[in-house]
Amino acid sequence: MIDKISLKNFQIFTSFETNDLKPINIIIGKNDTGKTGLLKLLYTYTKSLDEYAIEQRNANSPRSIKEILSKKVINTFSGIGKLVNKGSNEKLEANIYYSSGNQLEASFTKTTEKQINQCSIPENRSSQTENAIFIPAKEVLSIINTIRFVRESFKILDFDDTYYDLAKSLSIPPIKESKSEINLKNIYSKLSDILKGDIVPKEQNQLIKEFIFRKNKSEFDMSMTAEGIKKLGAIKLLLENGQINKDTILFIDEPDANLHPDAIRKLCEILYLLSKEGIQIFLATHNYFMINQFSILARREDYSINCIVLTKDNNSISNTTSDLKYAQPDNSIINEALDMLDDEMDLDIE
Repeated sequence: MIDKISLKNFQIFTSFETNDLKPINIIIGKNDTGKTGLLKLLYTYTKSLDEYAIEQRNANSPRSIKEILSKKVINTFSGIGKLVNKGSNEKLEANIYYSSGNQLEASFTKTTEKQINQCSIPENRSSQTENAIFIPAKEVLSIINTIRFVRESFKILDFDDTYYDLAKSLSIPPIKESKSEINLKNIYSKLSDILKGDIVPKEQNQLIKEFIFRKNKSEFDMSMTAEGIKKLGAIKLLLENGQINKDTILFIDEPDANLHPDAIRKLCEILYLLSKEGIQIFLATHNYFMINQFSILARREDYSINCIVLTKDNNSISNTTSDLKYAQPDNSIINEALDMLDDEMDLDIE
């Protein structure tokens, strides 16, 4: 799990500090407050540690952590130096600390192009792999072949590493005899209740090349399947092939997109169950139903859920962190809902 985040001069952030992170961490804020960029940076660091650990075990000539992180930043953000806050002449410093004892500290300047200036991990770092999965705002199932073809054949970054890594993870066939450490019964039951069918992979040469949606003995092409269903289906597929498992850190950008409020509330229950199984979750949302449902869950289950509120003021972003177990923090989403209610009441009074 990620325990602590410390950033300076990252994108629109002059500084960002938060610690005591929980199994579920919700990031909210108005447009252009850096939510997606923050998720991507956390993923980039975590995935780099994962790739580093794998290469140290298996590669004849493993790359350094600096090489791996530099490449990951370029492939996720299409550059390195452009991540430095435009209003600052100081270097970017981004340090992430994990409960396993791992930590990754790096810094670079606006002129950095090919390799991060400074990058370090503990000499006696933990052997634990920091497994990371990123589910972006746009669905991947219907374009999985396109993503892999564009990146692997032409080396074009039309799809950044959040899409490419997910496409590769989804290409792995399901485990026929599940050895998952997660209790999946209740999770699958709730997912099936939302999907009202099943997303089925078609295997070719030991890789998944295509998915179909099966409902009531009928089969539908992925392009004919609802966007929200495809995003939820990706979670189910990643559980089935073992890519999401205990100790995974799951990053989800706008998981509520294209979902009915009923499905959003059920999705919150699913994410809660996953967190209880040891999966840490970071998600960004604008959705009132999602924030409210997580607040209900936190209070009902006496379960700590962080809500990180990003606020923009004079082109600078500040952040506050609150535990939904105790109260919902003041935020623009709830305030807009209350303002709308006031408008409706004014009409009724007239």
